[in-house]
Amino acid sequence: MNKFYSMPFKTLAVLLSFALAVLMIVGCIGVFVFYEMGVYTNSATEVYNDLAGNLIRNDAYNILTDMYYTHSQPDYYRYGIRFEIKDLNGQLIYSDLNYHDYDLSYMVEIGAYHWSTYDEYSESEVESNPELYLYINSAEHVEFVEGGTYDDGYYREGYYQVQSGYPANNVLVTAYLLTGENWGEYNLLCRGIPFAFAMRFWIVPIIILAVIGFVVLIVYLMCAAGRRKNEEGVHKRSIDRVPFDIYTAVMVGIGALFFLMLDSFGFGTGGMIILAAAIGSLSYFLLLGYFMSLAVRLKCGDIIQKTLIYIVLAFIFRQFGKFFKFMGYILRRLPLIWKAALIILALAVYNLIAACVYDPGYGLVLWLIEAVILIPMAIMAVIALRKIQKGGREISRGNLDYQIDTKYMTGSLKSFSEDLNSIGEGLSKAVDERMKSERFKTELITNVSHDIKTPLTSIINYVDLIKKEQPESETMRQYVDVLDRQSSRLKKLIEDLVEASKASTGNVAVSLEKCDAAVILAQTAGEFDEKLKINQLELLMNIPAEPCYILADGRHLWRVMDNLMNNICKYAQPGTRVYINLEKKNGKVDIVFRNISKYALNLTSDEFLERFTRGDSSRSTEGSGLGLSIANSLTELQGGVLSLTVDGDLFKVSLTFDAI
Repeated sequence: MNKFYSMPFKTLAVLLSFALAVLMIVGCIGVFVFYEMGVYTNSATEVYNDLAGNLIRNDAYNILTDMYYTHSQPDYYRYGIRFEIKDLNGQLIYSDLNYHDYDLSYMVEIGAYHWSTYDEYSESEVESNPELYLYINSAEHVEFVEGGTYDDGYYREGYYQVQSGYPANNVLVTAYLLTGENWGEYNLLCRGIPFAFAMRFWIVPIIILAVIGFVVLIVYLMCAAGRRKNEEGVHKRSIDRVPFDIYTAVMVGIGALFFLMLDSFGFGTGGMIILAAAIGSLSYFLLLGYFMSLAVRLKCGDIIQKTLIYIVLAFIFRQFGKFFKFMGYILRRLPLIWKAALIILALAVYNLIAACVYDPGYGLVLWLIEAVILIPMAIMAVIALRKIQKGGREISRGNLDYQIDTKYMTGSLKSFSEDLNSIGEGLSKAVDERMKSERFKTELITNVSHDIKTPLTSIINYVDLIKKEQPESETMRQYVDVLDRQSSRLKKLIEDLVEASKASTGNVAVSLEKCDAAVILAQTAGEFDEKLKINQLELLMNIPAEPCYILADGRHLWRVMDNLMNNICKYAQPGTRVYINLEKKNGKVDIVFRNISKYALNLTSDEFLERFTRGDSSRSTEGSGLGLSIANSLTELQGGVLSLTVDGDLFKVSLTFDAI
């Protein structure tokens, strides 16, 4: 289909569509002319006689007009028509008949016309003269001619024509239509009438076929508009980039100009026909180009956006939007009292203007009462609201000891302020209780861990001594190995528990210093290289060449990465890849760990960060479930953010620090 969008195809379609449009117009005019001629209702002889009669009647009238203006001989008229002019006594005045040169075997005498004289009286003249009015009403042959404005701008008043008799030069004109084959109008009638009767039933199907072909070509041109051979997409021409409303206005202006040009010529002249044909042809091509440009714009979907009106209105709305945004910016930063003052002032001015316009006397009195009573009350209410706003902000920021000043407050505002003060006191008590509970938990964990750690150390030492003795019983050696393994696990659990408690409460010493995250990641990868191979995991690292400096505690940052890598080794699906990416953008350094879990992840991100939560829901693997919780707390203590994402079996942890 793309090959049919070439320029030769488009040009051929334009020319064919123009030819079919001309054929449709000519066909419709032909149907109208045939109907007016009576081709569809009368016989050929009747049609011929009607047309011939009209021809010679018109020429006979023209002869009478010439004779009325005292022409010695009539001017030349239609080719193939002859005349005889006689006076009222039957004497021949003029004749152009030649019985020797012309075939007059068949001649038609249509009729005689008498020219009489008339007196003319204007309408205003008759209405203002009673005698003349009676004369007009009593006359036998009277005709009223309507007045009006003529094409040249001249206005003529309506007038009465009264026949006053026959002058001496009155004549009788007889017109004849020559029947020879070589005589102009007759020859045209003889050829035209048979053609009309032959085409009368064919012309309508021809018009229908022309309409179908025209519609097909127009649809093709609309589809081909903006398309090019062997090229994709819609291509705009220079005219398609002109704003559509300007293009439309230019087309309307050209149409008005064409109409004025046609109106300035007299209808029925040969020049008028040529001019109308030229203007019609040019108008067709201009309109076709207009609609093809419309099709291109519709395909591009910017017909509205590319109009001058839309561009101007969009610019105006943008300016209004900027203005209101600026005003909103100012109002948001104005204190509540100033906002209220402006609103009260605007309402006071509006009420004053309304009072002066509608009722200067009584309205001014009411305005003064409003100004004296309502305005101070509104100001007091605004001041109270300002105090409440400030109190709510202080309480939300954690200043639970803040008390709102309720002096000069009344009614609901005072009750609300007192409720806020009570909320602050209640929150302060709740926070104290919560802090006390947290301290108790931390102390409990620390003390219990310390109490457990002492006997556990003894157990570990004695297990170690038993192993050095090398018991002879194989069963005994297995029992000792179990005790050694479980006691070490219990020791690790107690250490993690103590560290998690300290990290969550902030009881950890943090020494922030400039660190290169790339170096720490490289060290981490080296430490876990063997462990990753044991678990059949392939590590892929993406670390930039340039340093990525952050402010962190190297010891704690190492512990965070150690916890994350241990989790990967425990819970990643064997035979998969582990990705570690380090990137610096927008003033941040992001460290991203990604792996595929070998267990179904049915927990949310927040649940994974809770204490004692493990990816292995059956808890059959080693681990305390504190690794992610400790990593999260240590990251926050260093000013970073740990975010965790779970997407199916994909487990992703991101560490974000400020770049320095």
